[in-house]
Amino acid sequence: MIAMQIIGDKQVIQRLQVAKIRGMTAARLGLKAGALIIETEAKKNAPYRTGNLRRSITSGEVKQFGNDLGIEIGTDVEYAYLIEFGTPPHVIQVRDARVLTDGKGNFFGKKVMHPGTAPNPFLRKSLDEKGGEARAEIAKVIKMAFV
Repeated sequence: MIAMQIIGDKQVIQRLQVAKIRGMTAARLGLKAGALIIETEAKKNAPYRTGNLRRSITSGEVKQFGNDLGIEIGTDVEYAYLIEFGTPPHVIQVRDARVLTDGKGNFFGKKVMHPGTAPNPFLRKSLDEKGGEARAEIAKVIKMAFV
């Protein structure tokens, strides 16, 4: 935040303070509106299996990040990062069972090599596809506050 001291007429000072408050409020509303565009697109782009991932995608509250305002869009589903970034090949081995199974009658042994998964960057894709639209919405909302 830039600190500024204004010396002068009381009315001018009051109007500038009102403009500052109006601007900050408009910026917060604009960020929320822009984030909603990205959030909606991320829900469309997220892979669908059970719906948990899609339902969990939200935009948070507008926060101060250093001198800037920002908003986070994401999910609290613990496996979301594995979908977004993919996984390398890795070993899966039994822990509490005697043998690995898929639950459909297929048995795989005590240890298998998983081939990994390709990334499916549903959040990044949403930002890339709708980022311009979100920025335009933010600007529109801020501009409306001063018309």
